[in-house]
Amino acid sequence: MFLIHRLVLFCGMCLSSVVTAQGSTDTVITGAGATFPSEIYTKWANAFIKERQIEVKYSPIGSGEGVKKISTNQVDFGATDVPISAVDVANKKFLQFPTLIGAVVPIVNLPSNRFRKLRLTGDVLAEIFSGQIDRWNHPRIRALNPASILPSDRIVRIVRADSSGTTAVFSQYLGLMNNNWASRYSIGNVVNWDSQVVMVGGNDGVIKALQNTPYSISYTSFDRVIKHRLDYALLQNREGNFVEPTESGMQQAVRFSDMYRNANEYASLLNQKGAESWPIVTATFVLIDPKAKNESSTASAMGFFFWAFRYGDGLLSGSGFSPLPTDLQARVLRKFSSVQFKDIGNHGKVYH
Repeated sequence: MFLIHRLVLFCGMCLSSVVTAQGSTDTVITGAGATFPSEIYTKWANAFIKERQIEVKYSPIGSGEGVKKISTNQVDFGATDVPISAVDVANKKFLQFPTLIGAVVPIVNLPSNRFRKLRLTGDVLAEIFSGQIDRWNHPRIRALNPASILPSDRIVRIVRADSSGTTAVFSQYLGLMNNNWASRYSIGNVVNWDSQVVMVGGNDGVIKALQNTPYSISYTSFDRVIKHRLDYALLQNREGNFVEPTESGMQQAVRFSDMYRNANEYASLLNQKGAESWPIVTATFVLIDPKAKNESSTASAMGFFFWAFRYGDGLLSGSGFSPLPTDLQARVLRKFSSVQFKDIGNHGKVYH
């Protein structure tokens, strides 16, 4: 309780330092990076400005660009779906922390099977995205979907062209489920796709391309699946069950992971135990540079995420995202309390 009181005082001072007596702000909190959590960050920002009269502008330009922009002091926070290494965090003296839990979902435009969910295993999904399975009526897909009408049309693979945390999570899962994936393709924000794929920018670009391309398959965040009512594939999880992507399935995956059990915020959430666990679950992360010259903006960015941990969870219901476990949120807030500022606004004090 004492820790929370100190953090409330700390972040309250951080925020008050950028608000004038008339209630308007003399700074804008800027962020850039991952498209995966962008709609939640926008939702938080809209609620934050109503409550605190402080504007947050977030640019969803991809995880790779988010890391670049915070590394060059172009934004107050950078967002990435894959955390940078502990060594890089230490060398750059960054503050890195997870903000929420999300899921990646394979999405399809398969007109002949519109009223029946396609069933896939992780191994078959990897063979599809590697091009080894190139038609919808391939025997391995038919074996998983005996009651479905599967056409002989070629599978159109739509992938991300930009440096993408969503791609990194998806490719990590494919590599985990298929031993040949890494030898054919890379794992990371950028994958060395073959020339037969359709490459587009951003999660929203993926959705538009998929909707306009019959017999295509791609991947995107669960919140976009909900928002755009996209057709998606059921995936076989670690327990052998073909499961729907659900918020409860995401939460179950987290509860079986080392992130929950050992408070390891870097632990993988992929292919966890649990009867309902969705197999492609991930945390998404934010980077802040406490060394930045504009301490007021940096402190305000921390204040924004402190506010999100205290009040933002309620905005996640039905969104396709899940809040962090409470013990992990507490660990993140302890990181905040360790940051010291020499001078914030006109206070002339060190807050920690």
